[in-house]
Amino acid sequence: MEANSTTSRTGLSTLILGLFFCGAVCVLASVAIPINHYRGEYTASQDRQRAREIASVCGAAQAAGFDPVDYSGLETTIRNVVRGGRINDRLFFVPGMTESEIPRVARHLRIIGGKLIYTPAGSALPLVASSQN
Repeated sequence: MEANSTTSRTGLSTLILGLFFCGAVCVLASVAIPINHYRGEYTASQDRQRAREIASVCGAAQAAGFDPVDYSGLETTIRNVVRGGRINDRLFFVPGMTESEIPRVARHLRIIGGKLIYTPAGSALPLVASSQN
């Protein structure tokens, strides 16, 4: 009778420890799964923000007289804006952008009429209204 009592206590403690382990695994999974799921959306959001920043810096630079737009290619224009320039003691550049970000950011930018324009990926190009006489 004494042997059965020890065995049942060991079995009960093993069951409780197993349940605690399963609970810990579930908590970790509930944290890890959303992080992994939203990583792509987070990167896309960062790319859109960088594209808006580049378009803004390019517009400010053009208004000051520095034109980083290169008609040979969009990625060259982005590199020119990121690298920046100086005019009238004003410095125009985009800090902290890596070369690997440029193709992703380029999906959100267009050169239209000599200006670098932000257009969210998947949206139609901005239409310019023409006046008819």
